[in-house]
Amino acid sequence: MLVFLWEVVHEKIMVNVQRFRRGWINLDLCMSCGTQSESVLHVLRDCNFIKGCWLNLLPASEVQTFFGFVDIREWLSWCLKSSFCIGELPWPVVFMVTVVIRVAWIPAAMGWITINSSVRQNSGAATCASSFRDSYGKWLLGFRCVLRVCGVVEAKLWAIYHALNVAWIAVQLLQGQDSGVYRLQSLIINCRALIRFRVVKIYREANMVADYLASSAHGGVFGMSLIDLPSSSIKLLLDADCMNVFHDRIIN
Repeated sequence: MLVFLWEVVHEKIMVNVQRFRRGWINLDLCMSCGTQSESVLHVLRDCNFIKGCWLNLLPASEVQTFFGFVDIREWLSWCLKSSFCIGELPWPVVFMVTVVIRVAWIPAAMGWITINSSVRQNSGAATCASSFRDSYGKWLLGFRCVLRVCGVVEAKLWAIYHALNVAWIAVQLLQGQDSGVYRLQSLIINCRALIRFRVVKIYREANMVADYLASSAHGGVFGMSLIDLPSSSIKLLLDADCMNVFHDRIIN
């Protein structure tokens, strides 16, 4: 929760206002209500899909103050320092276990490819996986990989490495290059410098396809396997993403 609060205060939560500022999308409207700009404060407090939750919790005497703050830092400060109670629990405790955000998979802008990666760890054994999709959410490619026993951080680094490696090989194939290109190190470096990419953190609930791939890799043979065609289970998850299905995530 402390990490999440730090991300909120420093505007590190990737909401549509942030995406619009970066030129990634054309509108900054909330994807849940579609009526207001999707700022962090809107997502956490003002959206109709979450506002009712707060109204059910707050005493009537505190509602106006709670919704009256414009600055998110002042709002968080009030929520974490207020002395009133809900039943026997102090409000700061109730607030910190009740923060709910609605998340969904978001496609990349036109001309970009979304690479979602995920890792799973079970009794020391780790797996990683990635899915490659176009701007419409259409499946392009995927892979899952069974790793040796390692920690979560190492597994995440392997996921990034394999995803970028697969993407680079795909670029070579699209450009009609053959294996001899590996001898042209300076040219490869220059080409890599021209490849643009953005790294964005997303929650597991908005990363269902890659997470499913990573989970399904457990118990498999060591190494990486490419997936050209999605299974029926993956297709259901792809369809849910394309239909903009939201998932509630409780921040605790």
